[in-house]
Amino acid sequence: MQVKEAIKQLQRYYHPNDEIIIDWADMEQFNGDGEMTEEIWFATIEEAERGDNIFFDTDWIQHLVCTAQNDLQSKSKEDI
Repeated sequence: MQVKEAIKQLQRYYHPNDEIIIDWADMEQFNGDGEMTEEIWFATIEEAERGDNIFFDTDWIQHLVCTAQNDLQSKSKEDI
């Protein structure tokens, strides 16, 4: 997704004060071996836009939510 499209999506569906979790990647993050090409990167973007990887991110966020919830519950029990 191009940055300008991400901005449009954010402006359309969220208010400026909403709290959200955002994760992104750019080509250079995955070019450690110097072999990344624009062709590979654009093919990668196409894969992501098809949703092939969406469950990984959702699972990660769900893990964060569960961890935070467990931590807060533990702290609440300590206060009793």
